[in-house]
Amino acid sequence: MAGSGYCHSCETCAAESGESVCRLPSERIFSLESMGVDVNALLKASFGFGLEWNKGTERANHLCVVGAVFYDEDKISALPD
Repeated sequence: MAGSGYCHSCETCAAESGESVCRLPSERIFSLESMGVDVNALLKASFGFGLEWNKGTERANHLCVVGAVFYDEDKISALPD
C-alpha cells in the first residue's frame, strides 16, 4: 500500500532504532511521493482538483488524504467472478 507521509505501521520504525530491516514488511506503507508520484498532478487528472496548502495564517479550505493499493493484475484477473 501507499499513502502520504511516513509509514505508521510500527510505533517506532526500525530505521529510527538503527536497524536496517523493516520489522513488518508485509504491513509497510510507502509514501507515494517517495516513489516519484506527483500527487498533485494525479489528483488533478483523476478528480479535477489539486492539493491546497496553508499560506502563512491563511488556511486551506479542504483536507485531502491520498492513498493507493497495488495489485498484481494477472492474479486479479484469474479470480472467479
